[in-house]
Amino acid sequence: TLPSGTKLEAGRDEITHELWMKCFAANACEHEPATTPPSGLYPVTDVNALDIAEFTKWLNTETRGEWRLPTREEAQSFSDLLPKDEKKKLFTDPRMAWAADYYSRKSYTRPVKVSGAFGTLSNGLRDVGGNVWEWTSTCVSKDTGGYMCPAYYVNGEHEAEIPTFLRDAISGGCAAGVPPTNLGFRLVRDN
Repeated sequence: TLPSGTKLEAGRDEITHELWMKCFAANACEHEPATTPPSGLYPVTDVNALDIAEFTKWLNTETRGEWRLPTREEAQSFSDLLPKDEKKKLFTDPRMAWAADYYSRKSYTRPVKVSGAFGTLSNGLRDVGGNVWEWTSTCVSKDTGGYMCPAYYVNGEHEAEIPTFLRDAISGGCAAGVPPTNLGFRLVRDN
């Protein structure tokens, strides 16, 4: 149940590489991710918003479900449940505020095994605070949407705006903020 009172069913884990490859083998997903993890139980990464639309269509046909990407607000409600880290600032002088968190970001390897390695929230969702940043369905431009949307919000260590077609934000396509480590996703449906 979200703070607004809306009931939502969310995938406990991010979509796995193994499940993505089933979609690819069925010729329903055109994109084969460049990153092949040591096991199919890792979250799929190297996918963009257009790829995810193909996958979601396939999954809903296979399961007769109504799965979708969470909205920005829904994804934020998951992130709000993460424990807050108390980070020691490198500088306390207000003139050095821009550098106060320098080099305090977590360093991750890619990808993370779906197991709750980055923790399990009180609602049962696993790895929300992990190294896979999750796409949302919320377009950064209120005037456009769907295939006309230039960028979507993703949730992770902080929120970022990622161009629709981008599969790897490290390559320099982050529209705002520090680029995410890995781009993946989790699906939800109304309950």
